[in-house]
Amino acid sequence: MLELKGMHLEEGTDLSADPQLLMEVMEINESLAETRSQDEVDSIGRSMRERLKDLMGQINTALNEGDLQSAKALLAQMKYFANIEEKVKDKLSELAESA
Repeated sequence: MLELKGMHLEEGTDLSADPQLLMEVMEINESLAETRSQDEVDSIGRSMRERLKDLMGQINTALNEGDLQSAKALLAQMKYFANIEEKVKDKLSELAESA
């Protein structure tokens, strides 16, 4: 939708990302890398799914209101949390293989 409205989406790391968001993402990634408990990994996964669902709702609201800048910023956040969700799936596979 954003690209159809002329908003270019950056590939890779967003240099304008909020430092607080980047710190949060880094901490979640560290927790995920260090955990050896399937329950902890499941908990991080649930948290990411909830976060993504919330962000999707905010993006839909922003798009419906025509606020493309907010939608773009929210989409950038969503990419970070979707990346963590993929890492959760990988970690669960890794734990299942080592069990």
